[in-house]
Amino acid sequence: GIAGGDGQGGRILVAATAGVGSVAFGDTFLSATGTGGLGSDMGEGLPNSEGVATGGAGGNGIGGFVQVGAISGAVTTQADGEASFGQLSVFATGIGGDGGRGNDGGFESNGGNGGAGGNGQGGDIALTGYGGQVSAGTTTLTAFGQSGQGGTGGEAPTGQPGVDGAVGNATGGSVGVLVSPRFDIPAQLGAMTLASLIIDASGSRGTAASGGTTTAGSFTISNSAGSSAGGSLTVAGPTQVTALG
Repeated sequence: GIAGGDGQGGRILVAATAGVGSVAFGDTFLSATGTGGLGSDMGEGLPNSEGVATGGAGGNGIGGFVQVGAISGAVTTQADGEASFGQLSVFATGIGGDGGRGNDGGFESNGGNGGAGGNGQGGDIALTGYGGQVSAGTTTLTAFGQSGQGGTGGEAPTGQPGVDGAVGNATGGSVGVLVSPRFDIPAQLGAMTLASLIIDASGSRGTAASGGTTTAGSFTISNSAGSSAGGSLTVAGPTQVTALG
């Protein structure tokens, strides 16, 4: 069968510069998700045929990169940079495509195997307060990788049925919530205030009970710069972090 194509997420930057920049949005949704294509399904086999057709493999899905918040920008004497958001939802997920179904066997012929599921690789998200002021409501940062499901093996009423395809591998991406001084102006600290924070950098099989390899991604929450303070980081409500493999 024909394999699904690979999907690669892009790059997104939504940020105010720490000197004089200002961005203000209501509820904000940013997505750099990569989704693999579906493998092709195969049809009905011919009677008394020795040939079988395997379903197409699912494509790989690779998350992109998203940075949102405040960045240092050019050196200026002003220190008025500010980025504000309502509810902030950011996705850099990688989702593998499902494999296709193998062909059904005709009279006295076998069924084809299902196609393998594609791999899912989470991307990278950075919520930054580099020398500027950042505020947001409920903040969700999602960079999980999810594997594609294996295709179903074809039926064979009078022959050997096909085998289901293998589940793909899944690897979580990386998420950073980072507050630090403005570059080259260490006295200008960042500040970030969030209503609540949810992070997911897991590797997931989706609905598959088993199969494939799942690997957790990584996360960093920091308000320091080396050995010095980077500024203030406040989450008024609950914080939930998930990085499962």
